[in-house]
Amino acid sequence: LASVLETLSRDSKADVRHAVASNPQCPPEVLARLAADGSAVQEALARNPNTPLEALVELAASKFPQVRKRLAVHAHRSAELRRTLGADPDEDVRAATASCPELTAEMLDELLQGYQLEGDLMALFVHPNLRTASAQAIAEKLFNTPAAQSPWFHQEMAKAREDVQAAAKAGSVLAYFGKD
Repeated sequence: LASVLETLSRDSKADVRHAVASNPQCPPEVLARLAADGSAVQEALARNPNTPLEALVELAASKFPQVRKRLAVHAHRSAELRRTLGADPDEDVRAATASCPELTAEMLDELLQGYQLEGDLMALFVHPNLRTASAQAIAEKLFNTPAAQSPWFHQEMAKAREDVQAAAKAGSVLAYFGKD
């Protein structure tokens, strides 16, 4: 079977390589080589529980956010993988990383050190393995940060219409949400 999968992994058709990457009996060295393939094959590798750690770390740098998001289920396997995915520019990847059910309290604390945006903090806040002290620290960050100092607020305001930005600068939006 290994030699057949090796041969099929070099097929010119992406759907054949996808099937190989999805096969849990595929040899680790074949799975590792497929990490440089396209999006669909990379997603299959991210779902395959036998994909070697070095291939997962390589996939964490994929240009495809959906691949990086799928990798989040492996965040517990490596500090390097957890740091990379936890600092990903895509908020869905960071949220998926924080939601990995296999993360321990220590791993969640590690992620908490790098998280500032409210969405990231909320993803950690609802994790069942979060320590009480960490949950209290998150609650304090969320409720005691004025909007003017909130990274999330600034990120959202940069995307807002000009009239909303003007209202926020005047204080009316901040007062409405009780964050000023």
